[in-house]
Amino acid sequence: MIQEISESRKDWLLYHFECAGRFDSRVEHYKFWQETNHAVLLDTSEKIDQRINYTHDNPVKTLIVAYPHE
Repeated sequence: MIQEISESRKDWLLYHFECAGRFDSRVEHYKFWQETNHAVLLDTSEKIDQRINYTHDNPVKTLIVAYPHE
């Protein structure tokens, strides 16, 4: 899509995406994501609730806080 739209930074962006893709054999042309991210589509209320609970419960499990509301 970036190749089809008029964007002032198009050449600059494509150059950086292409450079990032050169170091990954799985990438054919451009890479524009980080390996450390694990994006999840939050398309249901169940998934949203799971992520909220994880965010609140994880510091408790790692003993950073005693209760989720902290």
